[in-house]
Amino acid sequence: MLKTMKKIFLSAALVAAVTHAQDVSIMVSDTSFAGYTDDIVVSVMLSNPNSTVGGMQFDVSVEPSMVMLSGVSPVGIGSSFSADYSSLNNGSSRVVFYNGSGPDGISSGASGSILNLHFSGSTVLSAVLGINISNLIVSDEDGVIVSAQSSNGNLTIGDVIYLSGSTATADVLETVEIDFSITNSGAVGGLQFDLKDSPNYLDLVSLETTERTAGFSVDFNNVDNDAYSRIVIYSADNANIDPGAGSVLTATFEVHNNAYADSVSIFLENVVVTDGIGGSYWIASADSATVIVYPGYIEEPSNLQAIDGQDAQVTLTWDPPTGPIPDNISEDFEEGIPDDWTLTTNSSQGWYLTTDCTSDFWTVPVHTTYMCANDDDANDDGSVDYMVTPVFNVSGAEAVLLSFASYFDGAYSQSASIGVSEDGVNFTEVYQLNPATEWVTETVDLAPYITGDNLYILFHANDNAVWASGWAVDDVSISFTSRNTDRLIHYNLTEVGEWVITAPKEDVITKYGGGIPFTHRIDIDNPIVQNNNRPVDIDSYKIYKSFNATTGFEEIVELDGNTTTYTDLDVVNSTTYYYYVTAIYPDGSESVPTNIVSAGPVEWIECYMSDGESLSGQTDTIDISVNNESLLGGLFFEIEDFPDVLTGENILPTDRTAGWSLSVLDDNGKISIAGFGPLAGADPLQPGDGPVCRVVVRPLTDQTQTVTLTMTDVQIQDISSPPVQLNWTAEPATYEVMIETQYLMLTDGYAEPGAQMTSSLCLVNTQPVYGVQVDFIPDPPFLTGSGMQITDLIDFSTWSVSSQHIGNTFTLLLFDNTLSNPIPPGYWYLGEVLLDILPGSPEAFTVDITYGEMVVSDSYNNPMVSVGLPSEVYIGLPPVSYSIQNVMGELTSGGTGSFEVHMDNTETVGTISFEIADVPEYLTVTSVEALDRFSNGVIDGSSGEDSDGENFYFLGYDFAGGVPPGSGGIIKVNVQMNQDINNPNVMMFFEEVSGGDAGANAIIAASDGMGLFNTTMLSSDLGPTVPDKYGLNSNFPNPFNPVTFITYDLAGDGQVNLSVYNIVGRKVKTLVNKYETAGRKATAWYGVDDSGSPLSAGMYFYRLTAGGKVFTKKMVLMK
Repeated sequence: MLKTMKKIFLSAALVAAVTHAQDVSIMVSDTSFAGYTDDIVVSVMLSNPNSTVGGMQFDVSVEPSMVMLSGVSPVGIGSSFSADYSSLNNGSSRVVFYNGSGPDGISSGASGSILNLHFSGSTVLSAVLGINISNLIVSDEDGVIVSAQSSNGNLTIGDVIYLSGSTATADVLETVEIDFSITNSGAVGGLQFDLKDSPNYLDLVSLETTERTAGFSVDFNNVDNDAYSRIVIYSADNANIDPGAGSVLTATFEVHNNAYADSVSIFLENVVVTDGIGGSYWIASADSATVIVYPGYIEEPSNLQAIDGQDAQVTLTWDPPTGPIPDNISEDFEEGIPDDWTLTTNSSQGWYLTTDCTSDFWTVPVHTTYMCANDDDANDDGSVDYMVTPVFNVSGAEAVLLSFASYFDGAYSQSASIGVSEDGVNFTEVYQLNPATEWVTETVDLAPYITGDNLYILFHANDNAVWASGWAVDDVSISFTSRNTDRLIHYNLTEVGEWVITAPKEDVITKYGGGIPFTHRIDIDNPIVQNNNRPVDIDSYKIYKSFNATTGFEEIVELDGNTTTYTDLDVVNSTTYYYYVTAIYPDGSESVPTNIVSAGPVEWIECYMSDGESLSGQTDTIDISVNNESLLGGLFFEIEDFPDVLTGENILPTDRTAGWSLSVLDDNGKISIAGFGPLAGADPLQPGDGPVCRVVVRPLTDQTQTVTLTMTDVQIQDISSPPVQLNWTAEPATYEVMIETQYLMLTDGYAEPGAQMTSSLCLVNTQPVYGVQVDFIPDPPFLTGSGMQITDLIDFSTWSVSSQHIGNTFTLLLFDNTLSNPIPPGYWYLGEVLLDILPGSPEAFTVDITYGEMVVSDSYNNPMVSVGLPSEVYIGLPPVSYSIQNVMGELTSGGTGSFEVHMDNTETVGTISFEIADVPEYLTVTSVEALDRFSNGVIDGSSGEDSDGENFYFLGYDFAGGVPPGSGGIIKVNVQMNQDINNPNVMMFFEEVSGGDAGANAIIAASDGMGLFNTTMLSSDLGPTVPDKYGLNSNFPNPFNPVTFITYDLAGDGQVNLSVYNIVGRKVKTLVNKYETAGRKATAWYGVDDSGSPLSAGMYFYRLTAGGKVFTKKMVLMK
């Protein structure tokens, strides 16, 4: 019958097509029964205000499942219905309630009991069980499903226990009492439960019984490494706690010193309550106690830093509160260096105590008193600095954590590390610091490296054998309790910041002589977002600022709790500001301030230079510019030129420095520039950007150079009193030094032993020449020089010429006495040098003439780059020699001319070959004619201008009988002159000569001299002038070896004495001692004394006495 009715009911439910909107509610009544009751009856109530009920089905479960459904019976308004149930596999039971006697159901609007659920509780003493209804389906009298809802109920069997804890408030390190109460309907013989606080801010101090537990005993012990406390309340006399409600225990707790403002829950776990005979009561509830910690531990932020010396801003960084640090050992160095700390070094400095470790090229942000190892300050290489703690007994320590504040930026290859040792001698490196551009709190776990009971800790600063930076350390703490402290970095390094770490200090100084602005080293626009590992969130930070270190602080900004950086832009340069930071906690509590830091923004002046270029020996100007926002009163620039080839000669003001006192000094390879405005009665330098002065520089070098100009030192002062030194940055510049080479040469020639010959001296110069000193060295030394015959094609009227042959060197000296009549740029024949072939010299031998020291000077007596072209002298009469003679025609634009080539030969010549160069290239060969001596010869078709159009090439033959020995012309060369003639002469030289006999066998050939086309305008019209005052000029050259030239000015006729003295004042040589007429005079000194003996190298003085005046200058003789 039951199965049939289930099928009918379910079939009606499944075929229903429409679900009515009426509500039907059934609920399980809360019911109480005594323990061990055989038949427990739980009533099910119905409420159907809008729908009839024809039947229903639902599942019944008990939580926990201590009793099982044993029967169902319709009652009340459902008494006419039938009911049945079946057990399901999941432990629940399915109940079917249906109308088996007729078609009408329970009319709408009914309310009351419809069904009793029967449970067997004969084995249950005490429990509170949940009677739960699920999977409810209700249909009306037509079998249509209607909406329905169910409510669960509770079944209480026997006596049950309710526990609870009270609520109290306390602050850190205070004690607080918490009452624990029970509500019991039966007698209680004893209790046991565990107490666990969360967060772990409380320590259980004591327990006391109450009036309800008078005569009872109470004990507790800590379990699972103090994770919780186990409480036991019992009666040795088997007394009971009477039924009732109220406190049975008072517990006293102490609040930890690191307890943040918070609500601490004290949970009651693993509760056991027994009756008088040992049975266990059901614990209906165990409500936790609460301790409100207020205001609690309020930690301030730490490690506040202010970056000093920024332009128009101050950057602040700080570390968030991390919770109390359980330090066992701490040292902040505020009282000095502890006596039991050991400091050793192989440097001149080592570790030392300071409040400011900043040096010229290493800047440390402001901090309290700290220890520092500054290799930059020591200024020596190979610095290895050790700072060692005293020995610590770490026996039995489970954790050894070293924490310290550190500033280590790793600049210039500096390294920093932590080492440990058991004996204080042999250390093992365990931690290598990473660079950062701020003070950082470092934490190192030393536990893995402990090998015994003793522990020494080493702070090792190492410059790695270069000129490096340093390391600063403060606030050292050693804890034997584990904790988690993050290493906080607020900014990433820029490329410049990364470069500084590894770059040699010299390179950094060269590029950033004034230091590197903080904002160039770090990515200040993108602070690092900090991870929140704090025990409690921080709502915000407040930043306070003052102009005074102790008073007047005002809040300037409140920042989000995840922000640990701030840049204060509301500042004025050259003003000192003081700051501190507080933390705001979630309950609104504000921490005490951090340490107070100070910083002064200072204007960074941008300095830069213009590039320059000139020939060696010539000048250019370098603009020195500044970009400033403040009024400036003083400027100083030190400029290093590398390579050191520039000399600063003069300085010129600009519109910005009108009226300023400016000076320039060139010393030790650096150009120093100083300028003062207000001190010189001029206005300060106004804010602006542009040149403040122009420096006239002159390079001297013998090769093309790109010179790097770097400001290695700059001092810029404002107009305050006393003046403030402003920071600066500088950009390098370049100076291109170009070279124009001046050339000297002697022509080839020949002479017999014991005879004298002449060799033409020629000059090719791109700049005006005021003096020439040249040493000719014959190799082998079979000839000597005896003088020079100057040409009349150049105005040498103001020039002095002297020569001397000492040893194997012939020295020739030409010098313009007036320094106003130079040899202009061009191609010049200077004259004939007289050479004497030594008697007995071997004939048929060629002497090479090379060059020793050679100086071609400009108007400042500065040597220009010069090169001597080698030449040859043949000793004896060569088998064949060539010369240029009978030059016809004036050098004019578009003109024509000719010259003859003569040949002197001691043997019959069958083949003739030579190449002639014209300097400058003004000539073009138009034709070649054979002269009498070569009338039977053949001019080869290849003769004429060479393929480059530079030289004249000649090749001829006379194989009929050859040219017999003799002398005379062999060819005439006709030439066309260029239209563009800029030089007053053209010199013609033999570059290659050769010859052959009638059988075409080679014979020795030589050339002699040169040829010359010239114009009629050959010399300058400047004549000598009479000086208007007496004077002694600088010798040339200086230093010198072996000869120098001294010029002096005589404003009138009179007796003149010019003498040389050694360094102790003894006269060694009288150069002039006679009556002379007015004019510029000159004489040469060859480094010998009055007896003609050579003097030793060193400094000498030359003194002129004339016209009642005495002049003295110094010169240096070199060997």
